[in-house]
Amino acid sequence: MKKTELKNRLLNELATLLEPHGFVLVRRMDWFIRKGATSLIYQLAFYGGYSKDAGYTIAPAVALRIEEVEKIFHKVSGFEPKYQKDTPTINPTIKDLIKAKDNYEFELSSTKDLYLVVDKFFQIFKDIALPFLKENSSIAAIDRLLNSNPENENSIFYIPHLRFYHGTIVAKLNHNPNYQQIVETYRGYLARDNGFYLNDYERLLALLENLESHI
Repeated sequence: MKKTELKNRLLNELATLLEPHGFVLVRRMDWFIRKGATSLIYQLAFYGGYSKDAGYTIAPAVALRIEEVEKIFHKVSGFEPKYQKDTPTINPTIKDLIKAKDNYEFELSSTKDLYLVVDKFFQIFKDIALPFLKENSSIAAIDRLLNSNPENENSIFYIPHLRFYHGTIVAKLNHNPNYQQIVETYRGYLARDNGFYLNDYERLLALLENLESHI
């Protein structure tokens, strides 16, 4: 079986298993989504497979997308409109959620791997991904995940400036009492990076202040 057929078989098998939980396959993104004001996402990241005979290495991840947060974020993000509908509010790997010491990746090279991998990813979905998504689908929960230790690196969102933007938005929406401290911490980090993202961050802060004045 060709490697692209293996990938499609894996996605199709998982789609059948996840459908009763309300998740549908978005093939172009290699993820399964349960849409709503907060969308829950179970994602498979495929690596390798570039040569004719190579298989795939696959790493599972989760994501949450809160529409209210993303609507604010994209007022300053600079993302083209066609990409805005797919951005996550948080996007941790399963490896980081369980603090695995190894890479927590799985190989798909032949038909004999297929059902073992399907079973493994479905078990991860039931035991790790779905509970995490359900427990952290609120703005308050994401505020806690992103902002409990604003001065530290955060595996919930690896790209620093995106973590700072999203963390600031959810802190404001959640009326976090440490909002100003969070802002000053993130502003300080952004200023160190040659200030490349600082102007957009200041625009975001002004937007959030204006938003509050209209509530």
